[in-house]
Parts: sequence; C-alpha cells; structure tokens
Amino acid sequence: MIYPSTIGLARGLLACAAALLLFGCEADGAASSQDASGGAACEISYDKACNPEEKTAVYYLDSCGGFRKVFKQCSADKQCYQANAQDFARCKKIEDINIPTASTRCVYPKGLRTLYEESHLTDVSGNVLEKCEFGAACFQDPTYNNGEALCHRSIHESQADKPYYNFGCSNFSMWMRHPTKLEMDCRCRVVGDGTGGAGGTGAGVA
Repeated sequence: MIYPSTIGLARGLLACAAALLLFGCEADGAASSQDASGGAACEISYDKACNPEEKTAVYYLDSCGGFRKVFKQCSADKQCYQANAQDFARCKKIEDINIPTASTRCVYPKGLRTLYEESHLTDVSGNVLEKCEFGAACFQDPTYNNGEALCHRSIHESQADKPYYNFGCSNFSMWMRHPTKLEMDCRCRVVGDGTGGAGGTGAGVA
C-alpha cells in the first residue's frame, strides 16, 4: 500500500529534480538563473554593488555579475556609491559624492560648509580656480551644473541688488538647486522677531 504522504514526497522530489535541470540550485533551495551564454547556473551571493542603470538602491550580485535583488533602498537625498569594484557599496549623500568625470572640486579649508565660512573651487589637481565671495558658497551636486563645482547662492542672481542677496540659506542641496527669486530666502530665514541674525534677518538658520 502506498500512503498519500509517500506520493507527495515523490512528487516533491520530481519537482526539485526538474528545477535542478532547468535552473540549477542555491543553498536556500531557491532556483538560480543561468548566465547569458546558457552556461553554468548563476547563484546569488552576498556581494553587493551599484547598478549603473538604477543608482537609487544597493543590489545583491549573483555569481555571474548580475543584479539580482535590492539589498537596501536609498533615501531621496542619497544614491548608491562605490568608488571601485573592490569598494563597499552603500548609500551616500549625493552632495558628498565627487563625480569622477567632473573637472572641478569644492574645498572648505576649515572643514565647515556653513554659508559664511571660506570655500573655493579647484581643479582636480588642487589649483584654486575661484574663491567664493561673501554670501556665496562652493556647491557641487551631480544633478546640477553638469556635476561641476561653482560658487553659488540660494537666492537667484536677479536679486543681486537687493539687501538680503548675501544672506541666503546655507549650502543645503535643495535650496542651492532651486534658488529663490524672492528678495529673501524664507526657507531658512525669519524676519522681525528682534533676535538679530546675519544681516538683520532675524532668527535664521544659515
């Protein structure tokens, strides 16, 4: 007499054998894909890398170098970063990533990126190209100005003759990528509370 449990086991073994023939196998029992040439099965690994076509996440690699599934989704202000194939792939702030193709760099001599600290832009060899004047800060973002560094303000140049032009917001990517055409950058400034602040603009965050 053949018991139902025996029949179920036999069916399971047959299904597993068919999967092995078609796809290969992995340690966790999940089917793995084959490489493009139809050769050896591509097993998923614990190696992680950046997908050049989708940098919003860190991916697991398979043994054939393919991007299998997402390891970690990056937040909106970050993207997957990996300096080279041996480097550890991780999410990194976009504004902190030096673009390899860019010919300029931002330098902050005192290590501070606030609005009124000294900053300037250099070429890749470190030669100073421009020292940012008061009210401006060196800014570099891969999504802005073709990834090149520039001395920049959060207030649009059309307001250059206005009293608050040199007292915009600090070197924060969202503000710098979208300069306001208002006389004052109200995204970080508060007026008329009597607490002073740079340029008499109140309790601002610069």
